[in-house]
Amino acid sequence: MKTMKRRKYFSFIFSVIIICLFPTGCELNKEGKIYPDLTGAYSCEENSPYSGYKKFLVEIDKVSSQENLYIISNFNNLGNLEFLYASLFNDTLRIENQVISSVFINGSGKVNQDLNNIEWFYTTDDGNIVLEFFARFTR
Repeated sequence: MKTMKRRKYFSFIFSVIIICLFPTGCELNKEGKIYPDLTGAYSCEENSPYSGYKKFLVEIDKVSSQENLYIISNFNNLGNLEFLYASLFNDTLRIENQVISSVFINGSGKVNQDLNNIEWFYTTDDGNIVLEFFARFTR
């Protein structure tokens, strides 16, 4: 009889420990994801005094023949078929005089250490007006 009570007691304790550890383990995996490079899909939150707040998706791909060159699709929410090139130096992505949909784009973005966040400041120039933007890419 005592053996039966001990088994139930140990079984109960074991179950409580497993239940307590399971959610903690799942959260650590979500937050602790390590990215090997910048390639992938990002959620973009963009803000400008001219166009207000926008949220959309962008994708970053590596140019295979260039070590520090990336392609960014749907930059400034100009369409999935539109893209520009960005050069990576240390922790900064730079866009210099790129044209998408007849709009010149210049700017730079700081890449965080975990490669999951890029904070951009850039300008667009359509020939009539220069607009300033702040955007955050996250994944």
